[in-house]
Amino acid sequence: MAEARKLTDDAAIEAAASRYYRYFPESANYHKAHDFDFWVLEPVRHRYIGGFGAIHWLDQVTLANPFAGQAEQSMIEHMNDDHANAIDHYAKLSGLPRSAHMVGIDSEGMHLRIGQGIYWLPFPTTCNTPTQVREALVSLARADVWPGSSQGEG
Repeated sequence: MAEARKLTDDAAIEAAASRYYRYFPESANYHKAHDFDFWVLEPVRHRYIGGFGAIHWLDQVTLANPFAGQAEQSMIEHMNDDHANAIDHYAKLSGLPRSAHMVGIDSEGMHLRIGQGIYWLPFPTTCNTPTQVREALVSLARADVWPGSSQGEG
């Protein structure tokens, strides 16, 4: 369950639009033509339904993105501008096609856009600072297999 709140602050609208257009660049023209709004869903409670008799309320399951806004934008621009080969390496290691562009980073992983598809790749460990993200990205760029995959394990 969540409460929906319309963004009204110009800076918040610009940040939301910038992030949304990274994921869905073709939507920028629709926004201008149809004047739609950006909304934020603020979680109130979470409900897990795992089948009959396995229904529970969950607490503290939503993570805020510690890099939202300019920090995330800077990391993504740096990776796309200076480390496209590393991004292609991440795609290759995870079995995805190459020619990927990074569109999002959060504490748990990264989102890559390949063609019309968006793919999420997890970091080996949670990253709570930009330095930890950098260390994870460098480690993945040097990896021979994606961490946790069964490739190369006998």
